[in-house]
Amino acid sequence: MRIVLIFNNMKALIIGILAFTSLSMLPGYYQKTTKQDIVYFCDNGKTVVYHTSKDCKAILKCQHTIKEMSLADAKKKGLRKCKLCK
Repeated sequence: MRIVLIFNNMKALIIGILAFTSLSMLPGYYQKTTKQDIVYFCDNGKTVVYHTSKDCKAILKCQHTIKEMSLADAKKKGLRKCKLCK
């Protein structure tokens, strides 16, 4: 009886691990933001561009707060890439 109980617990554990592993492989299950996914913008209330670098000549002229957001969010807001950023 005890051996059957141990076997069932191990079986449930293995099924749980397999289920978690297969779910985590699905696209979009978790989003990992990389350095390349972060963009910057001048928070002046009227900006229409995002910058890929904090060192861009255009964003350095910003007299307001420079904020960061994900590239996906910048595109959702309709921002375009700065022409000076590479």
